[in-house]
Amino acid sequence: MENEQVKEELDYKYLVQKYESVMIKRCNHLEQRANEFIKNQGYSNSVILNHSMLNIMVVDYFADIERLKEFHDIKHTNKNKITAYTTYWWLRRRPLQVIVDRKNTIESAIENEKLVYVNEEFATSLIIKDIFNIDKSFIKNNTMFTKYIEHVFYYLKYRMLDAQSIEWLLATADTCKEIGKIQSADKDSL
Repeated sequence: MENEQVKEELDYKYLVQKYESVMIKRCNHLEQRANEFIKNQGYSNSVILNHSMLNIMVVDYFADIERLKEFHDIKHTNKNKITAYTTYWWLRRRPLQVIVDRKNTIESAIENEKLVYVNEEFATSLIIKDIFNIDKSFIKNNTMFTKYIEHVFYYLKYRMLDAQSIEWLLATADTCKEIGKIQSADKDSL
């Protein structure tokens, strides 16, 4: 009996039965964001969204969140945890797939480097949009914010990642936003 429960938990059928409608909404939301990203970045002829990998990514995300809810005896997860686990599983499953292979030369490798990190670039956009929800024109005109985005992108490309480290990154961003509000309020009161 116990072996059957373990086997069922490993194939995640129980999870799909429990959260299917929410999983479908999550897949649709991420598909829409990925397609907008592909279009806005000019990757339409170079990158596609692999729906099988997206679906697996969402199931993995829900499996982790379900375990967290059970372990911590909570009903809902916060925004940072949602974004962190989404980002983590996105980078593990890599649903954005490069569909072009240009010349097999060192020069073309340098030209195509941006495509190598398309999933990290998308994950960075998820973090920035979900946490800061700000207009692109603000980002382009703000050197400090541009530098922060570059740091996040670098971190996602080159550092050892787990969902908890991404969640920590997001928590520090929230703290910095609050510090900025306090500093603005203090300046206004002078």
